[in-house]
Amino acid sequence: MRGWLVLAVSIGVLFGFYGLFEAGHLKVVVDTPRYYSHFSTWLARAAVLAAVLAVIRTALGVFLRELRGALASAERERQRLFDLIEHAPDGIVLIEDRGTIHHVNRALAALFVYERQDLIGTSIDGLAGPPRSNVSDGATGPLALPPSWQAGASEVLGVHKDGSTFPIALSFGHLQEADGRLIVAIVRDLTEIATLTHKL
Repeated sequence: MRGWLVLAVSIGVLFGFYGLFEAGHLKVVVDTPRYYSHFSTWLARAAVLAAVLAVIRTALGVFLRELRGALASAERERQRLFDLIEHAPDGIVLIEDRGTIHHVNRALAALFVYERQDLIGTSIDGLAGPPRSNVSDGATGPLALPPSWQAGASEVLGVHKDGSTFPIALSFGHLQEADGRLIVAIVRDLTEIATLTHKL
């Protein structure tokens, strides 16, 4: 922002002086013979334009430095966020608008017993089990998710790579990336809780 302000003000001031010069309100006094007057006028014009270009170059340099700093800061924040996702104890999957898996952390891949690269670019439908009997009518999750994961259920099912199902709890959020908005689904395995509840 500061770079653009310096650029705009500097150009405005210098072109203001140039306009005064062209209008005859600002004169350059050169103690030379008459036949040099035309040359000296063009020389003065060239000097003003050179000053304008020098200021533009300086202001652009300031702006580009600030832009590079802002981009580097944004990239550091993005990397910090992905580090938090990667080391989270719960499974986390980032999903694009059409239901394509954009990224999964290590916990998510281990939870569903997949290699991470086998999930990236595939449909989230492959991880969703069938609806359970306690599903209500209203959809509460993002539309890019499988129908059984959208419904207002107290518990939904995930599907391991071998096709076996297991109970999971879901929570949702959103993440804005440069190339679009992603759905963040946090997946927690409820197998142990379900086993204890069944024993009771």
